[in-house]
Amino acid sequence: MDWPQAEIAPPGAIRVRQRASWEELVLPAEREIMLREFLLWLKHRDTVVHQWGGKTVGGPVALFSGPSGTGKTFAATVLATELGWPLYRVDLARLVSKYIGETEKNMGRLFDAVHGRPMVLQFDEVDALMSKRGEIKEARDRYANMEVSYLLTRIEDHEGPCILTTNLRTQIDKAFSRRFQIVVEFPRPDEAARMRLWSLMVPPRAPRHADVDFDLLARAVNLTGGNIKNAALHAAYLAADDNRCISMAHIATAVFRELAKDRPQLSQNDLGPLAEYLPAAITGSGEV
Repeated sequence: MDWPQAEIAPPGAIRVRQRASWEELVLPAEREIMLREFLLWLKHRDTVVHQWGGKTVGGPVALFSGPSGTGKTFAATVLATELGWPLYRVDLARLVSKYIGETEKNMGRLFDAVHGRPMVLQFDEVDALMSKRGEIKEARDRYANMEVSYLLTRIEDHEGPCILTTNLRTQIDKAFSRRFQIVVEFPRPDEAARMRLWSLMVPPRAPRHADVDFDLLARAVNLTGGNIKNAALHAAYLAADDNRCISMAHIATAVFRELAKDRPQLSQNDLGPLAEYLPAAITGSGEV
C-alpha cells in the first residue's frame, strides 16, 4: 500500500516510511506472540465490544521497553505494516513546553489532528515524562504530573493503537502500568539472534566473499540489532567502493567503526576473533 507523499503529518510527529514483515523481526518467540496479541485488540474489537458487550476502551496502548537498538521501532513498523497503516513517531520534546498549559495545548492539537485517521502513533522515550513521581515541592511539579495525566488520558481515549517506548522501564511509575494493554520487554539479542540478524542485515543481493562467517560474527561481538544494521550497511559501502565482494575485512572494519562510536579506546578483546580480519591500515594506526 502506497500512502500519499503529500500527506500532512500530525503536529509534533514524523512519518516512518519503512515497512517490515514478521519474517524480518528477530525476537524471542514469546515476545512475538505478545505483539500479535496486541493486534487482536483491533481485529476483534467489534466482536468483543458490540456483540459481546465488552467494556469500550480506546487504544490499544502498548509499552515497549528495552535498550537502544533492540528493535522497538522496528516492531512498531511491523505492526503498522500488518495493519496497512502509516506509523508516526511523536517527538515529546516538541510537545512539552516550559510554559504552564502549553504542553496540554500541543498534545490536544496532536490528538485532534489524528482523530478518526487510521494510523499507529509511537511516543519515544516516555520515561522522561512518566518517571516516578516524587514529592511536590513547587507549582511546576504539580503541573508536570497534570501533563502526564493529560497525555495518558488522551492516549486512552484515542481510538487507535499507541506505542510508548522507553530505555529505562524501571523509571516508569508503576501506577501507569494499568493503562497499558500490553508491556513487551525487548532484550539484547543472544548469539542465535545475532547470527540471524547478520544474515538479514547484509544486503541480500550483494556479492559475498567465501570468508564471511555469520557464526563467527555472532560469537565475536555482542552487538544489538541496531549496531548490526549499521555495521552491515557500512561494510556494504566499503565493498562497493573497493568494487569487491563483501568480506570479513570489510565487516571487521565496519564493526570497529560501530564500536568506536561509544568506545574510542578499543582493545583487541573488544573485537575478539574478529580482530584478525582488521586491515593493516587500521591495526597499524595504534587505534586497536
